[in-house]
Amino acid sequence: MGRIGPPHGGTLPSRSRNGIILGAILPANESLASFNAHTRIEHAAFLRFVPFPNIVVNWTERAKAHLFLEECRENGAMAALTLETMGGLNNYTAKHVEYLADFLNKWNDTVPIFIRYNHEMNGSWYPWGQQPDLYIAKFNEFARIMKNRTSHVAMVWTPNLEWGFPWPEGPYYNASIDQDGDIVDDAFWQFLPDQDLVDWVGMSVYYWGCEEPDGVCAPGYNTLPKTRMFRDAVLTFYANVTQRLNKPMMISETAALFNTDRLGASEAAIKTAWMRQVYGWSQDHHLIRAIFWFNQHKFEKEINGEVDWRLDGNDDVVLSYRQIVGDDQQFIKSSIRSPMAAELGVTHRLRTVSSDRREGPD
Repeated sequence: MGRIGPPHGGTLPSRSRNGIILGAILPANESLASFNAHTRIEHAAFLRFVPFPNIVVNWTERAKAHLFLEECRENGAMAALTLETMGGLNNYTAKHVEYLADFLNKWNDTVPIFIRYNHEMNGSWYPWGQQPDLYIAKFNEFARIMKNRTSHVAMVWTPNLEWGFPWPEGPYYNASIDQDGDIVDDAFWQFLPDQDLVDWVGMSVYYWGCEEPDGVCAPGYNTLPKTRMFRDAVLTFYANVTQRLNKPMMISETAALFNTDRLGASEAAIKTAWMRQVYGWSQDHHLIRAIFWFNQHKFEKEINGEVDWRLDGNDDVVLSYRQIVGDDQQFIKSSIRSPMAAELGVTHRLRTVSSDRREGPD
């Protein structure tokens, strides 16, 4: 295929105020209200992983989504749905997308919604991964239906960061995607849908706790993140994709590992250092408009053990979080019904969110 390169540049309205939407990803059994109460911060958005088309064909999954969206409404929060087609990209029809759009329209006037469609599509670990032509066609079809049938839904494109591309060890590895040796072309551009159908872009960045006895990161250790580690992870995508598309960007998942079975640096020291990097660097880069902290304690096969990713499981971590983001006016914590949210254009159409924050140094 040769060099792909960026498509024509897009533009965004510049009418919005400064701000980064403050979000979180909670386990299903933790209420949004209790999380807000514990952190003493009214978060502006929450993210949930949703199987598709199960959400429209399975009553249980539909009920779960309904409860989540109602909880967002009750807490004055936006909703982000990470849609996953575990049956593959051909496991649903356009009719399923129409059903979903009609379902989401129940919250047309109350809950702005992000749809993060089949994330990390450039990776080799999901059934929708490393199929650029099919992925683009299905994203475009999905987005067109959403835009035709809804006015409160924004489509989000979130590839995996390029480190390790093309990940030949994965079950869905496709050797043909490693085309011309240009990492930006191969890892990102060839997976980009029609840019007019992409409202936001994004990326997930975790700190896995590295020790490097052989110069290679071995995850699972309670160590402090290196200086500028978050910046180094995000910069290639931000500079070569986000800025060239001129799209708002979300950090769709982030957190710092604390291994409950190991000694080392304290949980508060690790997570405070990571929060300072994530929220600090993002403030200086005006297209980053939302950050979602992965607030869960779970088993991770990568280290064959339990990881506490939470920011509300330790009082010292909660205090650090409040100190970093709680009083800073650049972080949007207000309800979607607030004047700030209205100026951001999120009450009816997340697609228009932009920023006039000045770009800081790398």
